[in-house]
Amino acid sequence: MLPIGLRATRTSNPTVALAARVFGVSEPLIREALKRRRKNGNGTSEPNLTVLSRAWSRATPAVRAEFGRVVGVNVVWDDAVAPNLI
Repeated sequence: MLPIGLRATRTSNPTVALAARVFGVSEPLIREALKRRRKNGNGTSEPNLTVLSRAWSRATPAVRAEFGRVVGVNVVWDDAVAPNLI
């Protein structure tokens, strides 16, 4: 089941649809970035911190809240917030 407001179509991948919604870009842009990443052969699947921080800063409060619901508030807390409290 997809999060509220997301629909998968025959040409749409639910993960691509979610990424497009969270980052405020089109699905074709996400797919093109994935193609470029595969072609450049950098061999890493780790997200780029710069890309993540830019996406977060551009996201509206509603999109950030939806991201928390989709990923899981506990995951965001345990993996991103709690380690910074020590």
